[in-house]
Amino acid sequence: MKRIFEGKVYDTEKAEEIGEYTSIHPVTDFRWYEEHLYKTRKGNYFMVGEGGPKSPYTTPVGNGISGDKKLIPITEEEAFEWCERTENYDLAEKEFGDMIEDA
Repeated sequence: MKRIFEGKVYDTEKAEEIGEYTSIHPVTDFRWYEEHLYKTRKGNYFMVGEGGPKSPYTTPVGNGISGDKKLIPITEEEAFEWCERTENYDLAEKEFGDMIEDA
């Protein structure tokens, strides 16, 4: 999947997939979704998400909504927050160790 956003090309074929998350819902559930976190060669992050019509990845269709697949550029901070939210703690420590401190 490829998208140009603010003059930058985000391409899953050229970037490294560094994390993934699948929701707890079965794939047949309208709330099901999965997300893949990518990092480009230049250090930019983006998310590719796909899901059902009641997931975060919806698109309007006529008078209703449908599931969809989207590529979304995100900041380093948003990528770190994604690691926390999806409990990808090993990835958070490896990729964002400088953003973590002991309690």
